[in-house]
Amino acid sequence: MANKIMLVVFVLCALLFWNNTKKEKAENQSQGITSSDTYEIQRIFSSVVNKQGKPVAKHNMEKRGYIMVYYSASWCPPCRQFTPVLNKYYLENRVKKNFDVLLVGADRSEKAMLSYMSHMSFNAIAFDKIASSGLHNYAARSIPNLTVFDYSGKVVVDGRELSAYKALDAFKKLPVLAGGSGYVR
Repeated sequence: MANKIMLVVFVLCALLFWNNTKKEKAENQSQGITSSDTYEIQRIFSSVVNKQGKPVAKHNMEKRGYIMVYYSASWCPPCRQFTPVLNKYYLENRVKKNFDVLLVGADRSEKAMLSYMSHMSFNAIAFDKIASSGLHNYAARSIPNLTVFDYSGKVVVDGRELSAYKALDAFKKLPVLAGGSGYVR
């Protein structure tokens, strides 16, 4: 019975997220904004917040070789299963692999998103900046979702095409990059 309930909740999570993403993409297309394989990554640097929702001025993301954008929500059981996996990988590899993770929350309120962040060691895009960030163009139809950009904003692991677990596995195979200056030896 519990498995059936989990399946129903997962399907509802996927449908809700997909419906919101579909509406936003239609709105953006009507405004001339289209999805592409490159994102102006610097756009989000001023929108980074910590677990308390406070702006993070010295995040040093411009020095990272990669930025993982993690689409997730507290109400999503598959997200709650994947978050500890991503968090563990982040804590063990962020320095040697030169990357950072940013949460793009799909919760209904800032309070819910910040509460969910207590289970994470990484920062997020400010709740009130998510819609204007343009990052929804790189989200899959369901969550959890993980898309990886290099320091120039190029999509190097397209989470629209992979599950979060497969996206993380694909990221693990990428070479280490120095932010903005090429490959690290």
